[in-house]
Amino acid sequence: MGLTSVEASQETVAGQVISSWTKSEGSFEYDVTLPSNTSGTVVLPAFDLKNLKLKEGGTVIWEKGDYVKGVSGIQQVHMDADGLIVKLESGSYKFELTGR
Repeated sequence: MGLTSVEASQETVAGQVISSWTKSEGSFEYDVTLPSNTSGTVVLPAFDLKNLKLKEGGTVIWEKGDYVKGVSGIQQVHMDADGLIVKLESGSYKFELTGR
């Protein structure tokens, strides 16, 4: 199955960026923290899953091929060839990507 989890952090001029992920059958969990007064883009791989659903903190933000607004700090979500692209403001986020 290969790697099933990774954790990393990097000190930047703006502060520390922290990232971790865990992969299991049909599910991918990704946590990220961006320092204050920054923004970032997260690319979440789709793993050839169908019926993708992305949640942040338990709230759905991507379902049936569309971005579902409503979570503070999430600026945009869209799909491209690399997977789901999530544009974020500074803060801590806990994503869960599921599908079949």
